[in-house]
Amino acid sequence: MYLRVNNGVLIYRQFDRDVKLPISDMTDKLYDNDTKTVAITTILNSKPRTFTFQYSQIQRPIFETWNSMVLWFDTYVKIATATSTPIPLGNIRRSETFYAPSYISYLGFAPDGSLETDAVWTITKRVGSADGTIISNVQYLLKKWTERNLL
Repeated sequence: MYLRVNNGVLIYRQFDRDVKLPISDMTDKLYDNDTKTVAITTILNSKPRTFTFQYSQIQRPIFETWNSMVLWFDTYVKIATATSTPIPLGNIRRSETFYAPSYISYLGFAPDGSLETDAVWTITKRVGSADGTIISNVQYLLKKWTERNLL
């Protein structure tokens, strides 16, 4: 399964066909953290219909984690509703690691075309000890890459 947004339409490809769901017809989104699913209710042929997407079945590079998929639905799908403009499918990535003697590592991704100063980045900050033990691993949403050291 593959998800994308184009001109205000959520498109998912399953097997050999595209199913198009106008975002303006969506009435509800429900996330289930336990089963890692998102259920979208939309009006189809004048009747409500619910589509359920399982995280493990969705193949899209930006969905590195369940949280990034939720962020995508909450931000890009919402933006597409308001603007009805195509949303970029790709993403840009940045990473940086400091050693002395423990380490702090930052991994960030944002939609194509984003600036490092835009508050659209998902940044994961990992802190580890000198022996490689991970002390903390925290993900921050809607941050600026240029301000990662403030996290």
